[in-house]
Amino acid sequence: MSTDGGTDRIPGFRRSGHAPASADGVLSRFFRVGVFMKKWIRGTVFVCVLALIIGRTYQILSWKDTSGSYISSFQQLYNTDDHLMDVVFMGTSHVFTGVNPALLWEDYGMAAFCLAGSGQDKDTTYYNLLELLKTQSPEAVCVDLYALTFGRHSITGNIYRSTLTMHYSLNAAELVLKEVEEDQMDHILRWPIIHTRYRELGEYDFVDSPLNEFGRGFVAGWNTGESAGISEELLYDVTEAELSEENQEWLQSLIDLSKEEGFELIFFIAPYDLGGDVSTWRLYNGAKSFAAQNGIAALDFNVLAEEIGLDFSTDFSDSTHLNSLGAEKLTDYLGKYLNANLELDDHRGDADYELWEEDLAYYRSLELEVLLSAPIDSVREYAELIAGSGNISYVITLNGDYALYLEDIAELLEPLGIDVYDYPDGGKWIFADGELMFIMDNLSMDTYTYQLDEDVEVTIENVSLKEEDATVFEDVKINGEAQTSMYDGVYIMVYDTLRHQFISTLGWN
Repeated sequence: MSTDGGTDRIPGFRRSGHAPASADGVLSRFFRVGVFMKKWIRGTVFVCVLALIIGRTYQILSWKDTSGSYISSFQQLYNTDDHLMDVVFMGTSHVFTGVNPALLWEDYGMAAFCLAGSGQDKDTTYYNLLELLKTQSPEAVCVDLYALTFGRHSITGNIYRSTLTMHYSLNAAELVLKEVEEDQMDHILRWPIIHTRYRELGEYDFVDSPLNEFGRGFVAGWNTGESAGISEELLYDVTEAELSEENQEWLQSLIDLSKEEGFELIFFIAPYDLGGDVSTWRLYNGAKSFAAQNGIAALDFNVLAEEIGLDFSTDFSDSTHLNSLGAEKLTDYLGKYLNANLELDDHRGDADYELWEEDLAYYRSLELEVLLSAPIDSVREYAELIAGSGNISYVITLNGDYALYLEDIAELLEPLGIDVYDYPDGGKWIFADGELMFIMDNLSMDTYTYQLDEDVEVTIENVSLKEEDATVFEDVKINGEAQTSMYDGVYIMVYDTLRHQFISTLGWN
């Protein structure tokens, strides 16, 4: 065999002059590569698992509140698809209790949103708006001017609401630098603040609050508190206070941003109890003059209170916040104003805007519960409220000696689709969304079970017990628990399938 020129035909031998690779060497290299791959895979899996754990831990511990009770306008914003919002309202709790996007949707198909927070100050308003403009392109932004009356946040909870609720971003960090004088890095990193929250964790730290999935920033409430309104002297005071440099810069920054982003800017003053506060009144006069000089509309609802029909004795939950009755009046005026001055599309029926439809249904559900819990003037009105509402199921029983009240009971049952004269022996009915699902007379020996929803089961059977001089009916069971009724007449239970809870029970004869 020749020793020249033929070595490239010998397996394992290279021209470099190295010795042929042995089988053991090849296997050794494969083994080392395999060990490396295993370590790389384990390391990657470890990093991924660690990231998931950290992410979930942060999600649990994170601050989820801009308006109280785990309601977060930022979570609601982040749950909204891009470029859907027509009008945005910004400001403090005066805004999220005073402007109801559900009503603007119902009346005009207007896609409105409240990006408001407790004590939202000037810097927070500006940077919150920058955050919203990353994903939304509203036709108009309406900013409440109450922030002119105070400086930066002084309440720790409001500082957290301001600095801990946005997604991590340069925008969020810049807000911290504006808002926080001490421990800025703690607010930017967030972990040094939120890691101690484990002592106060609640249900909605582990699961999203349902309202944050579809809510539009409004916080409903029907409590009534005292509010004195505005003194007569103020209403005729046209004196203008000179705006501070800080206040002028804030207003100008919003005006400049509106020109850059192409949205209509509208200033407004949500109504509240100013009493005889002359300095604040004149501050607002100065702000309205500044707005006029810059061609910006400014609506003062303390001045317009009488025009919108505001009643300071019934339309406020306290001296400074509208309740939902007052919000209806303020929103009605804003809706008419915006509809007359902006060319906005009516989005009702558009599937892309389902969140607004869900928000309206939720609001009407809350309202129905309040109406049903109010003192009853007419049982027929009570029945008509139920019969005219969606997302409602109800269970009705007619028991005992009700013959003396037959005419009055008919007033209750007729709007619900029940002719009481057809059931002289009483009866039991289950309705869902206005449709009769089940009927049983009081002589039946059957047992019937119906699912109100996934977690709530109602069982109907004829069961009565004698207790002293009264007959106790236990013919309705909810998840196996008897709902005791001592009524010789009608007993009704109303269940909200949207919020998954009973919202009213009424026993009447």
